[in-house]
Amino acid sequence: MTREEIMKKWIWPSRLIFQSSLLFGKPYKSLTEDEEYAVRKVILKQQAEREAKDEELREHYKKHGYGNYYGQ
Repeated sequence: MTREEIMKKWIWPSRLIFQSSLLFGKPYKSLTEDEEYAVRKVILKQQAEREAKDEELREHYKKHGYGNYYGQ
C-alpha cells in the first residue's frame, strides 16, 4: 500500500485516537502528518494480522470437521 492509500483508508476514529495516545501520548488531532501515517500503518498491520489469524482458525475448524468458525 502506498502512503496515499494508507492515509485515505477509512479507519474507526476511536482506533485512531487510542493508538495515537499509545504511540505518541497525545491527541489524534494534534499529530503531524508523519505521526498520523505511523499510527495508521500500525493499525493496518494489526488488522492484517488479526484477519490472518482468523483465517487460520477458520481453516483449522473446517479441516477438523467442526463446521464453520463463528458461524460463517
